[in-house]
Amino acid sequence: SSSEQTDKRELGFAEEEERFMDFLRTLLAYMAATFVVAVESTATPSVTPVPTPAPAATGPVYTIMETLEPAATPSPEPTVSVTPVPVPTITANIRGYHNLLMGDRGDEVRKLQERLIELGYLPEGAADGAFGGQTRTAVRRFQYYNGLTVDGIAGRTTQTNLFENPDAAPMPTPEPPAEPTPTAEAAAMTLSALYTEKSPGMPSVTRQSPCSDTSMKRTPSAVRRTSLATKSA
Repeated sequence: SSSEQTDKRELGFAEEEERFMDFLRTLLAYMAATFVVAVESTATPSVTPVPTPAPAATGPVYTIMETLEPAATPSPEPTVSVTPVPVPTITANIRGYHNLLMGDRGDEVRKLQERLIELGYLPEGAADGAFGGQTRTAVRRFQYYNGLTVDGIAGRTTQTNLFENPDAAPMPTPEPPAEPTPTAEAAAMTLSALYTEKSPGMPSVTRQSPCSDTSMKRTPSAVRRTSLATKSA
């Protein structure tokens, strides 16, 4: 009885201890399997290969140089030379002259015209003592070429420069037009005209150049005269 109960109790403790040990062994086996799987699933870090440097060349080293063409230099634009209009430096003689304008007549106008003729602004024989349109145009030209105010009135400043200024500018002489240079085409047309004749009422008779043979196109009238001369003979 009491000993049997004690034995049963000890037997129960032994069985529980055995079951607990089985549980521990199972737990350890599960943990070991999980660790192995975790280690195997971890990716192995990639190793970057280090490139091996190529051996240095032992032969001669050649340097290739690229030749660049020089940039085109822009041609300078032609400059147009402009003759500056002279600026008068002489002081006007206020007491010695008075204004002369269109419609005035007399010796003062004649003296003005004679001076304009000397400088080439009026033609010979134009000194008639009357301040007309021709004299007014001559005065305007003198004022323009001497840097004065162009108004066509022979005032004190204009007359002072006209009579007292030794450097008064004369009328510029116009340059003659350049003769055209004959071209090869024009020379050929002239040569063709020299060797082409046309008689009134007859077809044109073309003579060839002396460089070729002297054959000549015969007109119908010439052929008729030749046939008549043959029959009469």
